[in-house]
Amino acid sequence: RLVDTTRMHPYTGPFTVSLPATISAQAVDAHGAPLSAPRTRHVDTADARTRDNAALRPCNAGGVPLRVPMHADDADAEPRYNVELFDPCAVFVAAPLDGTAGITINAASLPWNFQLAHDAASRVQRSSPLAHGDIEVRLDHCDGPLLARIAL
Repeated sequence: RLVDTTRMHPYTGPFTVSLPATISAQAVDAHGAPLSAPRTRHVDTADARTRDNAALRPCNAGGVPLRVPMHADDADAEPRYNVELFDPCAVFVAAPLDGTAGITINAASLPWNFQLAHDAASRVQRSSPLAHGDIEVRLDHCDGPLLARIAL
C-alpha cells in the first residue's frame, strides 16, 4: 500500500517548529512505498533541552568510542551507553543555558574491566575530592569553569 506523499516534506536538514509540536516521520521509496513504520515524537521545551548519552560529543575526538550495554552479561539488552575508553569526558554542544535553573543527570554504573595492558597509561584520570567520585558539569569544555559537582 502506497503512502500519500502529498502532505510529506522531504527531510533535507534541520527545521524549525513552534513548541510543543508532534513530529511524524516515515521512510518511503521513490514511489511512495513505505520502508518502515511511521515514527511519531511529541517535543516540548523540556525535550528540546534534553540530550541522551548518544547525543553527547566525546571530548577526545581521537579516542576509542564504544557502545556498551548496562549489563555485560546481557549484550542484547537496552539501554546502551556511549563511552570513550581513554577519556570519559563528554560535552553537550551549545547547551541552551538561558532560563536554566538546574540540571538532571541519570547515571549508570557500567562494567569497566577493559584489558588495556600497555595502553592503560594513556587513560585520562581525573581525581575527585569526593569519596565515591563525582560528575562535574563545566562550561563550554572539559577545562571550563565548574558549574556543578554531583556526588556519586
